[in-house]
Amino acid sequence: MSSAPASSNSFDHARHSLNHAQRRIDELHAEWQAFVEANPYRVVIERDAESGDDVHKVVGGSVKPVWLSGVASDALYGIRSALDQVGYGVACAVGKSGKQAHFPFADTRGEAEALAQRGSRQIPKEIFDLMISFQPYKGGDDLLWAMNKLRNRPHESILTFEPLVVGMAGSYSNPGMTTGLTWPPRWDRSKDEMILVRTAHGNEPNYDLNIEMLVAFADVDCVRRKPADTVLRAMASKVIGIVGAIEAEARRIGIIH
Repeated sequence: MSSAPASSNSFDHARHSLNHAQRRIDELHAEWQAFVEANPYRVVIERDAESGDDVHKVVGGSVKPVWLSGVASDALYGIRSALDQVGYGVACAVGKSGKQAHFPFADTRGEAEALAQRGSRQIPKEIFDLMISFQPYKGGDDLLWAMNKLRNRPHESILTFEPLVVGMAGSYSNPGMTTGLTWPPRWDRSKDEMILVRTAHGNEPNYDLNIEMLVAFADVDCVRRKPADTVLRAMASKVIGIVGAIEAEARRIGIIH
């Protein structure tokens, strides 16, 4: 079985995409750290007009690092496209156009397998079966599934930026002092704030906060509220392994040399 020039180059192209993605992940991490070091969030005390209580809360600043969503999206594109590049390459290697050689992402295993007759029909069976073995569907390898879902979301909406309280200690629970405490405090994206504790007006609880700053993926199962750079590195590592396995199988069955 003869191979077309595109096949031998497709794995190099895929690795180039992955290398670019890893540079963007590094950029995401560095820019987020610089934003955090500027102390964009602060603790304030506001009086509740209805109850008269003091409300202790963390509030966000006026500047949000929305540009980081574009950086994360670039990284996702590089990781995701590497898989279609190798699909295209192996399809071309067996004389196909490569237009129906998509990596078989789907919501279920049945949908993924059905792509053998549709969007992945030009991929050789041995390679397609190998791709399916990586379970790129929900309930199989959820990280792969989430990668594809995130890649198809609008760039500006894939990340959320918020403080995360990982520890809080002090005398805020003294009788008569605290009127309400929710644990753990949760960031309210609609108000850009996080309520820590409610106290009787004038009381000054002595608490110590341990706050971490979180840049995370939003609204996609499996990766929701997980650090974006950590998730992206895991995705890149997984795809590197898949690309290597597909290349080895393509050589084994003789479609590339």
